[in-house]
Amino acid sequence: VGVTPHPCFIRAGLDRAARAAGELGGFDMRIVALEEHYTLPAIQARVPRDAVIKRGYPPPEAPSVRPQIDAQLADFGEERFRLMDESGISFQVLAPSGPGADIMPAADAPAFARDMNDGLNEQIKKRPTRLAGFAHLPLGVPAEAAKELERCVQKLGFLGSMVNGTTDGKFLDDPGFEPLLAAHEQL
Repeated sequence: VGVTPHPCFIRAGLDRAARAAGELGGFDMRIVALEEHYTLPAIQARVPRDAVIKRGYPPPEAPSVRPQIDAQLADFGEERFRLMDESGISFQVLAPSGPGADIMPAADAPAFARDMNDGLNEQIKKRPTRLAGFAHLPLGVPAEAAKELERCVQKLGFLGSMVNGTTDGKFLDDPGFEPLLAAHEQL
């Protein structure tokens, strides 16, 4: 388990990504890309409009200023793999882009994170030699975040989690995050 400054990657078992990437043929050098982004628009549409705006994202009803990028983020098909191959990337470890569980109301955040992780897992199962995931966690509820991390790593085979900056103005060294840090250390 390692923690680095913002954005902070917390990794548990990254060796699984390297092993999976090593099983691929056709590349002279294996390149594992970390924090490659994705979106699950149907799930992310559940983030409350006010929370989206408060975080600084455009309102959901606003036209996209980057429609091509939005389409690529939501793509888990052949176009993603074509672009990976063009760039020499053997394996991607995916993390969500856009508003998520960290800005959801505490009562809704754990289920939202679980749905995001289950949705990502469905995509990973289709191409396990090319994709892995970092767990999306309900960081506003650290004890629940720890449970979701354990589920994702132990049951779904995720490689850890990614934390972007602060949660409600608190960094990971805040004592409230102790359950989450302890779960990372245990894994």
